[in-house]
Amino acid sequence: MKELDRNYFIKPNYIANKSTETIESENKFFWTEDRILQSFYTRYYLFKNIKNLIEKFKLRSILDIGCGPAYNLMKILYPLCNEIYGIDQPRIINFCKKRYGITTFYADDIENSTLNINKNFDLIICTDVIEHLLNPDKLIDYIKKFSHSNTFLIITTPERDILRGKNCNFCPKPSHIREWNKYEFNKYLKSNGFRILYNNIIESFRILIYPKKPLNEIISDLSSLINKTMKFNTLRKIKHSQLAVCKLSTPDDLIKRKIEKIFKNNVFRDIMNILLIKSYLYINFLVSLLKDLK
Repeated sequence: MKELDRNYFIKPNYIANKSTETIESENKFFWTEDRILQSFYTRYYLFKNIKNLIEKFKLRSILDIGCGPAYNLMKILYPLCNEIYGIDQPRIINFCKKRYGITTFYADDIENSTLNINKNFDLIICTDVIEHLLNPDKLIDYIKKFSHSNTFLIITTPERDILRGKNCNFCPKPSHIREWNKYEFNKYLKSNGFRILYNNIIESFRILIYPKKPLNEIISDLSSLINKTMKFNTLRKIKHSQLAVCKLSTPDDLIKRKIEKIFKNNVFRDIMNILLIKSYLYINFLVSLLKDLK
């Protein structure tokens, strides 16, 4: 396959996976309420920053490519901007249409697209999609198809060196074709005409939770999380997703400064955010467990 012969600016000795597993092919519906909740909290602060971006630049239309259950999109962004479109695989799109009662969710295959929406968007969001594709150039073309000269692009993907180590030469995750480090991904985006306004590493850690988890395990996990989060090296592991904020047009320095102010990381705030999010999740499940014990 020609797509696997190209390295897309990834180091020459890296071996891409030949195929990818998708949640659409699973017999059971992947997006349980627990997974939707975890996804919401994992991306909560990213979408809060996106909300600030929308307010700052008065953006009116949003396209989320790979929207999943769209909970962040609807709960955080929809109250601010009601011209919202989502694209993903058929089963999750049917779920979104039924759950939210909105018709602007569309099923499509990015690498073999048949979708025709005659519209350009002020903001395009694409979180953790590009690493799943045999040919990521198809996604780039897809994004450009729905962009105008002032469109903002928010794109995330795992940072390979942080997640796997600098000596990693393949992706052990079956659902990923390839993964970039920050330097490689910047070069790839720039080669496709994008101007990078901001890029950094963001939180992407999830705790496995479920209602019947034993109380002692919940307490142990929460204690372990607090201890680990206070260590900088573990914070780096918790934060292993890279974020790029881009435009196709050349931005001025004022726009860059505004974007940096919106998305800039703060280590102390990151630690507190992680603690608060995970503590909130576990407190909720602890309450439900105590109710079951009565």
